[in-house]
Amino acid sequence: MISGKGHKNFMQPNTTIVDVIAAEIDIVPTFGWQIWMETKEENGVTVCYEHLERCPHLDATRKYKLPDPCAILCDLDCKLSTKYKLGIWEQVSHMPSGDKECCFKIKPWV
Repeated sequence: MISGKGHKNFMQPNTTIVDVIAAEIDIVPTFGWQIWMETKEENGVTVCYEHLERCPHLDATRKYKLPDPCAILCDLDCKLSTKYKLGIWEQVSHMPSGDKECCFKIKPWV
């Protein structure tokens, strides 16, 4: 597990997707998210796995019987990351579909 501590000025010329996700890990718990990250080497490339175990937006939409927030939050993150060449996101698991967490595999943009 990687903590984002110490990644305050992360948008530098050599910033990696690992740096971006680590910085996110520092911030989002203040909003009620329960999130952590692990990295793995796969085919010579460092890949991040972002694990979201509690999503306050999902909790709120379920409480008020609203549609799941995935399309305007996570799905948009995935699309914008690709658009701006930050990383390639793949959803591995999804809480609204019955999984215990949402998990995203994030590969660096090549």
